[in-house]
Amino acid sequence: MFSSEEQAAKNYLWVLAVILLFTFSSMVLISWVIDPFGVLRKDRGFPELCAEGIKTTDDRTSIPLLPLKTQFSEAIIGNSRIKRGFTRESFEGNALKKTANLGISSLTMEELYQLSAPLIQSKQLDTIWIGLDFGMFGKRNPDAMKVYETSQTSYDRLSSYLSGALSFKAWRETTFVIRRFHNCRSPVRDYQGFIISGKYWHKRNNAWNEKTTGSDSVELTRRRLLKEFSETDNEQASRYQYHLTLLEELLKKAGNNSVQLNLFINPSHPDYFDILDKAGKLNNYRQWKLDIETVIQNAPRTAMGPRFMDFSGWYVHKDFMPLGCRDNFAPPCPFSDFTHYRPQIGMQILREFQK
Repeated sequence: MFSSEEQAAKNYLWVLAVILLFTFSSMVLISWVIDPFGVLRKDRGFPELCAEGIKTTDDRTSIPLLPLKTQFSEAIIGNSRIKRGFTRESFEGNALKKTANLGISSLTMEELYQLSAPLIQSKQLDTIWIGLDFGMFGKRNPDAMKVYETSQTSYDRLSSYLSGALSFKAWRETTFVIRRFHNCRSPVRDYQGFIISGKYWHKRNNAWNEKTTGSDSVELTRRRLLKEFSETDNEQASRYQYHLTLLEELLKKAGNNSVQLNLFINPSHPDYFDILDKAGKLNNYRQWKLDIETVIQNAPRTAMGPRFMDFSGWYVHKDFMPLGCRDNFAPPCPFSDFTHYRPQIGMQILREFQK
């Protein structure tokens, strides 16, 4: 016979186990319904409760999952400049291809390689656009980003279930969506990775415009960038050279797998170069551009390319900016801050490649 204390302890453990099981089951069920990463698709329950699409801002988890469930013939990859600067409308002129926007905020060169290499080898794509950025080559890799092997016939349901409903990240992002329920009905990005200009994004974008157009906010952003560039570790030759080597490897893989690479250096606001100069990194930037050109020129030439264009000089001086846009970021000016350009510039970049 159990003593009263032992029986009470046993009952407590049973109650605790039931509570934990109920909590776990509830989180799995809610994640299954909400599908924050947009990976469960038609497998999820009660699809009418939440709109289709990616409902989280965790790019490093959601974007590498896209190729598991989305078939596309070309992709554009880069950091937040690509994410925000290229819309679905940018590629509407090419009706023969289905394009994915795999832009990830603060993407590093290691992550770009991790994301691009499996896609090149998958035989799923025939064209990849890559927007190159100076900061990619000096940053250390942040939190690990998991990538997945994909192919023309891949439909890894197990990975989808594990990532979409049975992972801590899925529960964390589900909680994020619950706290902002309108985000469930108005996803952040669609199943091809393009930003959806819905209620949630408009709210964030309006807040962003208010934040970036005020004189105090502009000055704070300038100081933040100056600090970031001053601390950028491009001087460490081994890491910088390793990043260039990764680019060389990507070019070789693309040539070996008959994938066309369209590479370009992103345009920047004129003040971006002033900040680089004050941080003592303008010469590093110029050398980086020369190194990029050398790597691409030395890559094996095939009928598929690679093709390369440098758009950094488009707005290098304030005189190149449209009238009324030289001292602010208000729409319809081409930049929303010192680094991010608006979709009108993305469309202009694509037109340059089509010439």
